[in-house]
Amino acid sequence: MTDTTAVIRAAYRQVFGNAHLMDEERSASAESLYVNGDLTVQGLVTALAQSDTYRRLFLEKNGPYRFVELNFKHLLGRAPHSQAEVSEHVQRLANEAMRLRSTATPSAMNTSGPLASNMSPRCVEPPLRLVRAT
Repeated sequence: MTDTTAVIRAAYRQVFGNAHLMDEERSASAESLYVNGDLTVQGLVTALAQSDTYRRLFLEKNGPYRFVELNFKHLLGRAPHSQAEVSEHVQRLANEAMRLRSTATPSAMNTSGPLASNMSPRCVEPPLRLVRAT
């Protein structure tokens, strides 16, 4: 095993723990950038932590508090020092998610034409009607 292969394997173990990843779940682009010298070890770890695989395995399958705890364990090698530290990172996670949602929504709309960038999606569901119980 070469030093490069050992570093890549260690980076995966640090970021993903003992999770077994299939070949298609690995980040071939990050590995290639590291092998070519375009990424440092820290850059490789960051790229793995920002991958869709990491998001799917840890963010989408856990609540925000558990995700932050796992994030500390995987990226810093330690548990959070206090509940305040966890709360701060959960707040950052929520703010980042809101920012990403608000920037992703317009680009995901299927609109075209000269006014497309000024259009907003219209509500397709009928408004709710209040029905008084008798």
